[in-house]
Amino acid sequence: MKLYDRSRFNVLFLLPLAAVATGDGCSSTAETVIPPTEVIQLLSGNTLSIVDEEIYAFTRADGTMAGKNTKTGGTVGKWWMTDSGELCGDWQDDKEAVACDKLKIAKDKTYLWLDTKLQIAKGNTQNL
Repeated sequence: MKLYDRSRFNVLFLLPLAAVATGDGCSSTAETVIPPTEVIQLLSGNTLSIVDEEIYAFTRADGTMAGKNTKTGGTVGKWWMTDSGELCGDWQDDKEAVACDKLKIAKDKTYLWLDTKLQIAKGNTQNL
C-alpha cells in the first residue's frame, strides 16, 4: 500500500518542539535550512503531518518510521541523514527511488522538505 502520491509528497518524516508548529498552508518566500544535528533532534520520537492533508509519519530515534494516510492506510519505512546534510526517507512498500532533500523551516513556521509543507508535533500524536 502506497502512503503518498510521489508527485504530491515524495516521502514523509521529521521533528523536539515544545508545541506544534503550525501554518496557514500558504507558501513562504523566506526559508532557512536546518542543520543536520537539529534535524535528528527534531525527528526522533515525533510526528509530522502534511499541511492540508491527512498524511502522518512517526519517526523513531532508531531511524525507523511508521506512516498513515487516512485514505489508503498505513506503512513503515526508514529515515536517515546523508553526509551532505540531506534528510532521506524510504517507505517499504514504495517502488520509487529514495527521496533526499534538506529540511527547511519557512517564515510561517512550517517545515519544507521536497517542496512539501509539513507540521511537526511532539510525540506520537497518531499512535503509530
